Amino acid sequence: LISAQGALLLRGFPLNDAEDFAAIVKAVFGRELVDYKGEGSRRRVVQGVYTSTEAPPEIKIPLHNELSCTVHPVDYICFYCDIAPN
Repeated sequence: LISAQGALLLRGFPLNDAEDFAAIVKAVFGRELVDYKGEGSRRRVVQGVYTSTEAPPEIKIPLHNELSCTVHPVDYICFYCDIAPN
């Protein structure tokens, strides 16, 4: 599905926290998560899992292609939502 569609959305799994998310991602891809190396104000939650850019609400972040300018881009980027949007 990832190759055909370019993305995969998983919902309804019994994840309690970022540690569960990291364990699932490691199991699916069969390797350790890499640490974030980039610009921005991110906080490490657990190894390989970081917050989104922590800019104040009045700062507008334009649409961008995550990590597209890195010398060694990662194969996949996985996102986890711990707090559902209102």
